[in-house]
Amino acid sequence: MFEDGQTQPRLSADALETLAASRLFRDVARERLLALLRPTGEVNLRPGAVLLELGQRNPDIYLLMSGRLAIYPDEDARIPIAHVEPGECIGEISIIDDEAVSASVQALEPSHLLVTNAAHLWELMAEEP
Repeated sequence: MFEDGQTQPRLSADALETLAASRLFRDVARERLLALLRPTGEVNLRPGAVLLELGQRNPDIYLLMSGRLAIYPDEDARIPIAHVEPGECIGEISIIDDEAVSASVQALEPSHLLVTNAAHLWELMAEEP
């Protein structure tokens, strides 16, 4: 995460294009994405690394920029119930329902994610269809 007093970065051109092409943000103007979506950190995962564990509290929303993640419904699952591709977000359900994480998320390949908080996302989406 970024230290207090450190300027939060703007989205890079590559990150902007990845997000603009995603289902979540495809109807949001690029200028609006650039103006309002501010990453609060970044995460890089190696294959097999766990991003979120079932039952943990999560205050963040993660935006996958590159790589691929798998979602597992419980600790014993060997087959994922879904995959996360670049441009998709993770963690929003625990933000919306204010509950612990409902599934585990693990990297299948080297993955790069931007981290943001719910307030940034809600502000961005407030005036969008």
